[in-house]
Amino acid sequence: MCENILLISEELENIQYIKTKLLLLRRSDKVGSLSLQRFKKSLENQSYDIVLIDESCYNRESILKTVEIIKNNYYSTEIILINSNETDDFITECYDRGVSNCVKYDSQKYEYMMAVLNSIKISALRDKITILEAFLQNTPSVLPKNDLITHKALKESFSALTENSKIRNGIFAVVTLDDNTKTKVSVNRLAGVLKKNLRDTDIIASALGYFYIVLGNVDLNGAKSVIEKIDQKMGEDVQVRAGLSKIGKNDYDSVEKQAKDSLKSAINNEQVCVVLGDNVDNAREWLSDDGKTKHFKLFQVAFDKKLKSIIEPNFFRFEKECMTKIPECIVNQYANRIECNFTLKKGDNRSELIIRHDGYAKIKVKIVHYGLETLENTDEVYDLTNFSEREILKLLKQLKNEFMEGFKNA
Repeated sequence: MCENILLISEELENIQYIKTKLLLLRRSDKVGSLSLQRFKKSLENQSYDIVLIDESCYNRESILKTVEIIKNNYYSTEIILINSNETDDFITECYDRGVSNCVKYDSQKYEYMMAVLNSIKISALRDKITILEAFLQNTPSVLPKNDLITHKALKESFSALTENSKIRNGIFAVVTLDDNTKTKVSVNRLAGVLKKNLRDTDIIASALGYFYIVLGNVDLNGAKSVIEKIDQKMGEDVQVRAGLSKIGKNDYDSVEKQAKDSLKSAINNEQVCVVLGDNVDNAREWLSDDGKTKHFKLFQVAFDKKLKSIIEPNFFRFEKECMTKIPECIVNQYANRIECNFTLKKGDNRSELIIRHDGYAKIKVKIVHYGLETLENTDEVYDLTNFSEREILKLLKQLKNEFMEGFKNA
């Protein structure tokens, strides 16, 4: 996760000393430090809950100008001045420009803690105000049954919401319950757990058993931790499924589609949380390729063509064949620009074909069996240019034959 508390200073000794005074109040709090010059360069790509300015390193004009830049760019960022010998009139001027708090350099830890705590509360309140303002134009924007934002209102307000840098630096999630779980508990239970455990500044929208969540100023690892916590809070008899997507400067439809594609993967692979995407490294562990080239878009176009002309049509035809020829078999299949999956399921036994494009010149293929111990899994790599209808049909036939053989030998 990126730092949400930043110290601006030029002196290493001061940085180390001040950091020992900063008592972190939440697990997600992380303190970073930058020189004034580097901070100005970071403004476009990073936002902060709190910025502390080491007054001893800068002249009055630099401090006042920095405060003005922060407040003009980041409405909800709180500024704490760490001063040494400045006069009351300068501190008053800093407050007038937007500084929210001030502590002496040699103050006690609890004084630093109180300054940070108050600033966190004010920052969260400002974020909440900007979020509510974005939804004011939508009527109705709240569902009476659970007091959550409507999916339509979230979609209509998304452009205004992403003007906030903390939203742009956040994660979009689509969350639901596993199909087996839906027969045991109501989605209202999930709604209650989400409202109780997410932050006031997190946005929760609801529609037909799905929850669309915006987690501001958090990275993928932080978002995964949040979803895993929600899953634990729901209890051992309940399984949560979620798909994640980075927000960035993308439009709503793109962000939602990537999150829904990830959700499909989570449901089909029986995982709590999945994230798929071209810019996600830690989610594509077995997609890594040492021979990466600069022609990513050309490879993506080539894969898209194979997806539409070869993979999707054969998946559809083969689904009908399996449902006809394999008694009591449940068939699930989906295909998107990142992951294509064909699953055969009977009782507790499951076999699936997974096809993934690594973003470049390779197609990675797995056939994985669950509950059929006599079968061996398959893990192969194909060149994108040579991946044809013949290979698709061969893999689907192998999946079906191995699945049926597994039951014969069970």
